[in-house]
This record gives sequence, C-alpha cells and structure tokens, in this order.
Amino acid sequence: MTDAGLTVRAATDDDYEDVVAFTRNTWPERETGDYLADVFHDWIAKESAKTAVAVDEDAVAGILQCTFLSDREAWLQGMRVDPDHRGRGVGSLLVEHLFDWARSEGATVARNMVFSWNQAGLGQSRATGFEPTTEFRWLEPDPDPAAEGPLDATTDPDAAWQYWQQSAARDHLRGLALAPEESWAVRELTREDFRDAAD
Repeated sequence: MTDAGLTVRAATDDDYEDVVAFTRNTWPERETGDYLADVFHDWIAKESAKTAVAVDEDAVAGILQCTFLSDREAWLQGMRVDPDHRGRGVGSLLVEHLFDWARSEGATVARNMVFSWNQAGLGQSRATGFEPTTEFRWLEPDPDPAAEGPLDATTDPDAAWQYWQQSAARDHLRGLALAPEESWAVRELTREDFRDAAD
C-alpha cells in the first residue's frame, strides 16, 4: 500500500545530499559501496533517461532511474529507499511512475536486474510486476596456456548472427546480451550489434 503523503517528481541536483545520506550504507555487509553518489549528477543530466525521487514533505524518500537501451526497451535501475521510509510503498510508487513515463516515450518492455543475494530487491521487483526472465553470471576466466589453436574464426557478422539465432545460449538468455550503452544492463542483441562488433 502506498502512503498518501508521498509524491514523485524528477530528481534535481539539489537532491544529491539526501540521496547520498541514505545510500551511504546500502549494503553494509559488502565491501563495495553504493555507486549512486558517483553517478547521481550524470543521471540527472542524461537526456534519454528520467531519474525520479519520491518525496515525503521536503525529504527524499527514494530514488529510481529509467533509461532507454533501444527505442522500445526501457531499463530501470538504482532503486534505493531511505530506511526510515521503508514499508510505505515508496518503491512501488517510483516503479509505477517510471512505467508510465517509459510507456509514454514508446517503451513496449521494461527490464531490470537484481543480484541473487539481494532478497529485498528481488521481492520488490516481483511485487511491481517484473518476472524472472534469465540469469547472467559475470566471470573473468584465466586463459588455458595448454589450449590448442588457432581455431577457425570468422569476422562475418551475418554468420555470427545466424549462429546466435540457432544457439542454446540465445534461448537461455532469451535473446538478451550486455548493453554497450549502459553498464550493468541487458537488452536484445541485434544483427546491427554483430556488425558494429565486426567493424
């Protein structure tokens, strides 16, 4: 249930201190800090995105950004809710607001990513209508010094596209791959992406 005292508006540079204050210890048990302080002003300035805040009187209660990865694929990221305002529907209010904005801008799909250890984030995403689609894992394998090669390779983007269309990986990933235009985001992999990679 959403608290009637909350409103949503576009974030401004003046919201920076409030956001930094309640995201300082987002994950106290993890070694990495919250990245929002580092990207906040860039998010506000980004033209293909909308960063929204939920406000309780004059205090920022939560933040969320929606950006476009293609002309129809919206990506929601960076949801944070001030611990003092949790349980009041802040997250749902922000998601609904940005779903409406994305739809008005031409989006036909909206996605987000939640790490498997973030139980609260997983619950929030499901509660606002997101459904699990696929699972990604990031790794940096060590090269095998005993590997044999060189292997046959092609730089033909159309051949790579054809392989992708018929691959088990494409099916498992539901056609999604890392979005080069946004860190930690995924979108549909296109034939043009293969051509860009070949260039």
